Amino acid sequence: MSTSNVVRTSLADNGEGLPIYRPSTVQKVTISGTSAAVSNAFGASTGAVRIVSTTDCYYTVAASPTATVTDHYLPAATIEHILVEPGEKIAFIQSSTGGIATVSELE
Repeated sequence: MSTSNVVRTSLADNGEGLPIYRPSTVQKVTISGTSAAVSNAFGASTGAVRIVSTTDCYYTVAASPTATVTDHYLPAATIEHILVEPGEKIAFIQSSTGGIATVSELE
């Protein structure tokens, strides 16, 4: 991730600046009872992603991810920002019902 694209603004509870990133590529994933990953790996300047889902689900990040119900839990309509590496992907699996996850790459 290029630190020249990261802007620090506002202050966290510890007094440090909070990072703000430039939104980039958006990918959607249909979530079901079988693990499903984004189609394209994250770009060369992607250092974080913003994820949100229409359903309760689990997710994992790796070069070739397979999500399981023991991975990170994401409640429906909860926005989460996570650090990733260029070339990785994210995969999702439903908790109980299907839905759609939106993954926004942040540079």
